[in-house]
Amino acid sequence: MVGVSIPPVPQRSAPEAPAPVPRRGWLRRNALALGALAVVLPIAATTIGSNEWATANAYLPFAPIDVAEGDSVELYDTEFGPARLREPTASEEIAAAEAPAGARAVVLEFDVGAGDAALSCSVTLREAEGERRAWLPTGSRSACPYDDESSLPFTASAAFLLPSDASGPFIADVEVSNMGGEPVPLPPFIRFAID
Repeated sequence: MVGVSIPPVPQRSAPEAPAPVPRRGWLRRNALALGALAVVLPIAATTIGSNEWATANAYLPFAPIDVAEGDSVELYDTEFGPARLREPTASEEIAAAEAPAGARAVVLEFDVGAGDAALSCSVTLREAEGERRAWLPTGSRSACPYDDESSLPFTASAAFLLPSDASGPFIADVEVSNMGGEPVPLPPFIRFAID
């Protein structure tokens, strides 16, 4: 056979593998959700925490009413003061003989004037200067043991055991609760100055 040429058979190449699809990691797939979570969680924690804090502290004494030594103040339509410190008498709940070594007993007194509210008081005695230490009264009774059978006016008192090195001036913080009225949000408290 002359002059006839046979074309070469095209060679088939191996089929090309498809290009690999880039795999995205878990973090990339969930980036939007994780970003939203990073924004929402602090906001939720702050909102819940501030609401709980406000509810828990809503009725704690908040704003002091400062009263100079020898003065009085009116709260819940009742006059309080003046406040004074004195040594306990032998007939009182706490006497100087009961004070342990290195301590002394004192009694805080303040007058509670006429009013028609049922009151309860809690008292804290603090140093106004120096170390600014604070003391709670001995015993568990209220400084203002008012009930329906008590009569106003009366003298409220609370006994304290102080270290012998505690010296004035002192501050008496008196938290007054109006037992017959509605609770007062962020109630004031009385801060008596005592020398």
